[in-house]
Amino acid sequence: MPELWITLTIFAAFFQNLRSALQKHLKSRLSTAGAAYVRFFFAWPFALLYLWAVWQFGGHDLPAPSVPFLL
Repeated sequence: MPELWITLTIFAAFFQNLRSALQKHLKSRLSTAGAAYVRFFFAWPFALLYLWAVWQFGGHDLPAPSVPFLL
């Protein structure tokens, strides 16, 4: 189990490289801002899934929305 971080690091590097290649391909069709928008637009479901997993399996409470939090 201690060597799990090696496998996760290799997968993360591979997927980051794949993401960069796909974004470079998009830049030939879209502007730089458009390609970045697509990247962030398609990432939000994964962010929500991660937030749900931390809340469900990690035992952490979700932060309460407040003015300082929103700012």
